[in-house]
Amino acid sequence: MSIGKILREEREKRNLALEDISKETLIREYYLEKIENDDFGSEFDGFILSYIKKYADFLGIDSQPLLSEYKELFKKKEIVYKTKNKNIGLIVLVIVLLIIIGIVLVIVQKSKNSGSSFAPKENITQTETLPQKTESPPQTNSPGQKAPSTPTTSQTENLVYPVSITLKGNGRCWLGITVDGKYTQRFINANETLELHANNYIQIRFGNAKVVSVIYNGKDLGIVSSSETVVEYKYTPNGVEKIKNP
Repeated sequence: MSIGKILREEREKRNLALEDISKETLIREYYLEKIENDDFGSEFDGFILSYIKKYADFLGIDSQPLLSEYKELFKKKEIVYKTKNKNIGLIVLVIVLLIIIGIVLVIVQKSKNSGSSFAPKENITQTETLPQKTESPPQTNSPGQKAPSTPTTSQTENLVYPVSITLKGNGRCWLGITVDGKYTQRFINANETLELHANNYIQIRFGNAKVVSVIYNGKDLGIVSSSETVVEYKYTPNGVEKIKNP
């Protein structure tokens, strides 16, 4: 039903102009034209509703159906508006969810890449190796020829160096070693043997004297100390001297 058409047809039947209606109802012609053209805008207007009632009452028309139509018109528009808003809200929600999912995927991928680049490295243990003595191959002598005598290690060392020491470890011990004025430090471990030679003296500070045995110039002196842990000895061609307050 067209509200404007009903009012305009009734006005024309009475041979009335919009100017006449405006003078009698005090409604501006501008609003009368908008009502007859069904130009009600996009929002409900209480003034327009009252103008429709006043216009219909002046023409002697029942205004109630026209007023109901006007209200129903904006109910339909409100439903359409709400539906559009719901659709827009749903689209926005979907877009936000897609963005969140994308961010999560990027973070997961980066964490995987960073985890693979930091692979655990193998622990590298450094072990001390002592120089090994190379044995010369046995010589074959012709019949009747005596094999040359080979001097023992201790004899050779005593002949070459005035001071020779062999340390045997029964456990781990730190050593501070000075050989003819040259200082060095290291550890000796269980079942390890360390040979030292000097022209003038060898001075050793033992960090755990209870686990190291000493052979001095071929003489087995036994454990460095059975009662003290940290001791210091000086070995010279003339003998062994204990250093006080090491």
